[in-house]
Amino acid sequence: MDAKLLEARRKLEDIPSKAEYYTIVNRAKLTDVERQVVDMKYLNGKSLIFIGEEIGYSENTVKKLHHNALRKLAKLI
Repeated sequence: MDAKLLEARRKLEDIPSKAEYYTIVNRAKLTDVERQVVDMKYLNGKSLIFIGEEIGYSENTVKKLHHNALRKLAKLI
């Protein structure tokens, strides 16, 4: 994972308030599934394996969705 994506991940994990999180994520134009993955990961602290089981996707697919979402979010952070 490149430096921009790592920085985006770190910033999402360190956002102090839900309002600030929602402001950033709402501007990112994520698909519904990407948004669900990001919310479960960063708001609820769920693992990608758990998320895949919950929403009915393979772990690999969830990783790709998460990666795509991070690329979109990195442009805003």
